[in-house]
Amino acid sequence: MHTTIMQMSSSVADNNTRITHLLSVVYDSAQKRKLPTTVRFIRSRVIVDPYQEFGILRNEAVSPQDERFWSKVFVSRTTQPLISFLKPLMDDILLGGRSVELLTQLKRKSMRVNGGCPAGTLMQTFRNHFSRFASGYFECGKLLHSSNVTVTTKKDLKQEVRNPLLAKAFETLRNHSNRSKRSKDDGVCVPLEFYPLLPLLERSLLEPLRSRQRLVCRALLDTLYEDCCLKLHILTIRRIHLMQAGDLMGRFCQQLFQKLETGEKWDNESSLTLSLLNCISSRMDQCGSYLSVTIKRGSIQQTPANLVDVQINYKVPWPVNLVITQDSIFHYNSVLRFLMQIKQGMFSLQHLSFKDLSCMDVANVTHPRQQELLSANRQHRLQLLRAWLLYFISSVDNYIMECVLESSHIRLDMQLENAVHLGQIIDSHQEYVISIHKQCLQQPSGAFLRDAINEVLSIAREVVIAWKNGLELEKLNKLEENYVRHHQFVAAVLGTDSVHSMLPHVETLAAALIHSCPATR
Repeated sequence: MHTTIMQMSSSVADNNTRITHLLSVVYDSAQKRKLPTTVRFIRSRVIVDPYQEFGILRNEAVSPQDERFWSKVFVSRTTQPLISFLKPLMDDILLGGRSVELLTQLKRKSMRVNGGCPAGTLMQTFRNHFSRFASGYFECGKLLHSSNVTVTTKKDLKQEVRNPLLAKAFETLRNHSNRSKRSKDDGVCVPLEFYPLLPLLERSLLEPLRSRQRLVCRALLDTLYEDCCLKLHILTIRRIHLMQAGDLMGRFCQQLFQKLETGEKWDNESSLTLSLLNCISSRMDQCGSYLSVTIKRGSIQQTPANLVDVQINYKVPWPVNLVITQDSIFHYNSVLRFLMQIKQGMFSLQHLSFKDLSCMDVANVTHPRQQELLSANRQHRLQLLRAWLLYFISSVDNYIMECVLESSHIRLDMQLENAVHLGQIIDSHQEYVISIHKQCLQQPSGAFLRDAINEVLSIAREVVIAWKNGLELEKLNKLEENYVRHHQFVAAVLGTDSVHSMLPHVETLAAALIHSCPATR
């Protein structure tokens, strides 16, 4: 480029001629070397860049099977500034390149060209657009002059010092004119706006580039939906980990809770996996190969397992794992364990039989009638405490299942329906997972509420034991006081504005607990 520029005769002193020659050399070089790199990248995802001039690098450490592929596969070249007119198009270039690479890996190399993407090569389309736009703005034959604009033609360009295009640009800016005008007096042709070379290149490349970007992105989404069953995998996880299939997961949980209640050995991973598959086989038999149940105990292996150790694994196939990552599976399991603890509390309280209500120990009272009355009084208080606990736990369960999960399902379905490329699907699903994880109190910001609810569930377990074995008056008083304290705490916290901003749909739960808050003595 330097040699070509310096070949200009030293006798030429006109700046207009020099600038025109310089721009011509730059444009020719960009057309021969820069633009073909972009074209090849968007068409075949292969970056052929022997001079290391293209602003994008392929991250070879990230394979298409990597969960980070969409965000990490292409990185900007820090040592080489990006071509100016490509900066506004970079998002479209990256979208097209990522989509083409995934389609290539999925053996979808042949794509139909529809009406939204004109036939012919991208380079030829760019040239046609550039010729049309350039002629539309600058092919006035000559720039006719007014009193403020000097006549400049090809013939006297070398002798003319003033730049008519620059003068016209200032005139356009001064008048704030956005429409074509033609003076009847002097016939001056005023362009819509002043177009230097770089914006003209950008506009010429924008339309054909975006047409092909939309084509490959749509083809990738069709492949993910039809061939890879992306929506089916998302729906399956929602049905199992978020218990959207309430009857099937209810059957699995009931079997598990009964073993816990009777003291049977339940923490065999193979037995749990078979039990889960049997429960869901009536409607989801096709997902059996993806599911397994494991027990994640702490560092002390001798500690007895409980519900907080249960984890349902889902082996996400490629390329669905670009959307449903292992991190999202971890968040799904966190919500699942919380739901199972709530379901266990409801199950235990609901299955208490009044026939099994044990007579309370009143051995310190000698009179038989007084013993009978005191025992009946304690039984009645225990029954009332059971009713309070059922109401509290059922309210929390209804809030999570209806207000949080169901509304989140609807919002995610709408976002998936409106998505135009894979990046939007990834972002929508990630936002969905983070949202339900937060609203189900699994993040540190909701730990104080989650701990209070867990304390209520602990009281429910003690009530179940007392229902069968009886309890002393002092123990009953302590259970009642603990429940009242935690109910009042949760109701007071849910009534604050800060919690309403953190949990968008918590108003119904707050109203249910505030208006039924038990009074202290």
